Amino acid sequence: MTIVVNISHTDPVNPSTKMNVGFQEVMMKSFVTLGEEYINQHEQSASSESLKWLQSIKALKETQYLNIINYCNFERLVARAFPFADHDSFRAALDLIILTFLLDDISDAMEGTDGTKMQYTTKEESRVIDVCRGQKWTGGDESAAFIMQSIIDRTSHLNQGWMDLVRLEYIRYIQVNPLERNNRADSSSLTWPMFENTRYYAGCILPFFYMSAAMVCKGDPSDVLSTPHVQILTRLAVNHVAWFNDIIGVNKEKKEAVNNNIVFVMASEKEQTWEGALEGAIKRTNQECETFLDIEAKLYASGLINNNEDVLNYIQVLKFWMRGSMDWHFQSKRYVVSLTN
Repeated sequence: MTIVVNISHTDPVNPSTKMNVGFQEVMMKSFVTLGEEYINQHEQSASSESLKWLQSIKALKETQYLNIINYCNFERLVARAFPFADHDSFRAALDLIILTFLLDDISDAMEGTDGTKMQYTTKEESRVIDVCRGQKWTGGDESAAFIMQSIIDRTSHLNQGWMDLVRLEYIRYIQVNPLERNNRADSSSLTWPMFENTRYYAGCILPFFYMSAAMVCKGDPSDVLSTPHVQILTRLAVNHVAWFNDIIGVNKEKKEAVNNNIVFVMASEKEQTWEGALEGAIKRTNQECETFLDIEAKLYASGLINNNEDVLNYIQVLKFWMRGSMDWHFQSKRYVVSLTN
């Protein structure tokens, strides 16, 4: 764990590996196979500064946004997925997660009934893409583009090769959103191949993997990502994080009529019962983790990666995200919804 610094000395929360999804209790084996929980010591201070800043620029001008962010506890996700981040990097990562939430979650919940909101969101997304492509934002500070510009400016001390990939993958995340919306409107088009490939980008996970790498990898990203085994590990990690999110969030997404979810797709395409689809999704998600760890062990045993510090750190980054995301999901209230029989 050579890249782990800034670890909190307080005892980590040890949540149960069991959680109720609907009326079923689920258990994720991968929660206990990924090792110990690590927590960044900057969680509280950086979170407080981030929220004050976002309120000062009126990014959270609607009270409901602030309330939702407070009970989502995104700072807990950052503290566990970025345990090695310094204070400024922690803040930048948290701001990017909140920006993603503002662009995606709230607008998605309103898109079916609020055309004006969707037009505004599309315009905001275009401005963010422009900033990611290098165009300096000179407009007001209430725009999502202003937040992205600030994040880019505040991460100039990180590995810029990896930060270039952060911006590229964030553009791809925004660009795939219309396809995901089409899948929602026409559920018949949401086959397993369509789901797997759109979810890979629509989950906006790669930008955060690469932001983590920008904090711990010293060399060119191509030296890490050009090898097939690292590409495979990356896809396995993205799937694990995205599908676990689907499983825990399935009640919330069912309530919001979001169908780009592994449980919904398995129930529809495989003509399974809801309970069978949930069990299948858990099994498949656990398999992604088990395959990841199997490949990692084989790489160590073969000696292929033992002398490449950046590759070793990148693999550790992926594992921090896989484990940290699970820790956060079991502690956050983001996906808690009221249920009735």
